[in-house]
Formats: sequence, C-alpha cells, structure tokens
Amino acid sequence: MGQTTGKVGRTSGWTTGKVTNTCVNIEVTGSDIMQLCQNLVSARVRSGDSGGPVFKGSSNVTLVGILWGCDCNQNGVGTLYAYSPMSNIERELGALTTF
Repeated sequence: MGQTTGKVGRTSGWTTGKVTNTCVNIEVTGSDIMQLCQNLVSARVRSGDSGGPVFKGSSNVTLVGILWGCDCNQNGVGTLYAYSPMSNIERELGALTTF
C-alpha cells in the first residue's frame, strides 16, 4: 500500500496514483464473478482504460498488473481503478516474459 503506480489507458492516457488497498476481493457488477486478491489505485481513470498496463517507475518501468475496472460514473469518469497483479495473472497463465 502507498506505492505510486502509473497506468496507460486508451481513454485517459498516462496517469499516476497511490495503491490504496491490496489483495481485495471484488464482486464484478452485473455478474456472479468475484475477482480475488485485486489491488486498488486512487488515480484518474475513464471507461475504456481496461486492459491497460499498470507499472511502477517512470523511465525504467516494471509491469505490476493489468487494469480491469473502475468506479466510473455515468459519464465514464472515475478516481479509483482495480488491477490484477502480475502474480495472479502468472498463477493462471504460467510464467510470462515482459520487456
């Protein structure tokens, strides 16, 4: 918690913010899906940013996860996003190589 992360979203571009919660179980609205052990970041986000990379660092970055959800309002604007940490992704897909 407290770590500064960045993300690049298709709609909102590059924004940075602080991790506010780690390993939170989140119910996906409108479904019976529960995303386990997700991280939350307080930062500007917009609908359409899902699938974007979440990273730490500014020039030599390290991929830490993939953005998948936000607290976006009816206009598609939000201030909090959820991402799946790389450890969770690799647990499901196997070891990945990132550059």
